[in-house]
Amino acid sequence: MKTSIPALLLMVLSTALLSFHPAEAKSKRTMTKAVTGNAAFQPAQECSKCHSDIFRNWKQSLHAAAYDNPVFLTAYWKAWLEEGAEAARSCLPCHAPASAVTGDYAVAQAITHEGVTCISCHESADSRTAPNKRPDFLRGDAKRPIVPPQQTGAPGGAGHDGYFARTRPCADCHDFENRRKVRVATTFSEWNASPAAANGESCQKCHMPFVAGRTANKGGHEEMHGHSFAANLETIHGAVTAEITGVAVGNGVTASITLRNIKAGHYVPTGSTARTLILEVRLINAAGDVLETQKRIYRKSLADKDGNEILSYGDAVLHAASVTADNRLAPGETRVETIVFTTTPSENATVAAELYLLTTPNVAQRIEMKIPLSAAGGN
Repeated sequence: MKTSIPALLLMVLSTALLSFHPAEAKSKRTMTKAVTGNAAFQPAQECSKCHSDIFRNWKQSLHAAAYDNPVFLTAYWKAWLEEGAEAARSCLPCHAPASAVTGDYAVAQAITHEGVTCISCHESADSRTAPNKRPDFLRGDAKRPIVPPQQTGAPGGAGHDGYFARTRPCADCHDFENRRKVRVATTFSEWNASPAAANGESCQKCHMPFVAGRTANKGGHEEMHGHSFAANLETIHGAVTAEITGVAVGNGVTASITLRNIKAGHYVPTGSTARTLILEVRLINAAGDVLETQKRIYRKSLADKDGNEILSYGDAVLHAASVTADNRLAPGETRVETIVFTTTPSENATVAAELYLLTTPNVAQRIEMKIPLSAAGGN
């Protein structure tokens, strides 16, 4: 009995937009350029006038919702209650990069609410900065074109030195060490040590494939790199596979499941500690009833200074003091799991396997809060 089960990677990500900030109060938001010193940043809406297809594609991305999505805001509110204004300086440089230059830590400017917006990459000047350090920024009129300016007529004669062909710019936010020197996010480092990196395959190959659309409204190319940075069911299907490679019946049933990380250029799961890869193997009788279920869980486990397990990424950034375990699948890795069912079926049975990615982000909920106003003592 041999069955091959394709992987199902399911990531539930919310992109609903909210517009509240702990320090924002009633400050007025403006669509004008954000100006600090010699840096003048245009909002994405301004870029859309010439690059409408790219703008629409980007608006669908988690980058566009990096600040305003409720998963981040829930973590950010909690961090603000614990850390005050320091939370803004820890979180916003990645979730709203313009703030690192404009100093808009109160998120009063519309461009800060744009999250990882156009200027986050197209005005980034230095891709050689070390992880955890935000890149410097060029002036607002000095864009980085995707191809040499002589082919695009880019303003200011800005040159292209292979900046967008390198993976290094991704490291500034996707490789993070917290203040306790714990490497909370290591996606860039995982890629850097992977077969994909050795073969010259960048993050952009998977996360920015060519899609339909014009690079510019006038004179642009017919095909453009995707700016949604999609990680949906279609793009990640089959990145990791599970195959039943052997079943033995004796005192119970033993199944061999071969896992292969064949497409991801990083560990699976990667990034947030709220993500877990789960292998679920079921023993099913002829009537379709599940007789027994076994699970294997793959994740990076973190703990605070008191040894308490940390489950949310926000808490990992603030409080992780150690990595207690890490059994994730490395890029290119093949791993065989032996599953032993204690149930011995009395009739023909089958073994089924499912592999999925489970994410458990914290989100705000409606709760009751008791606020004492007065109390009368008894006689």
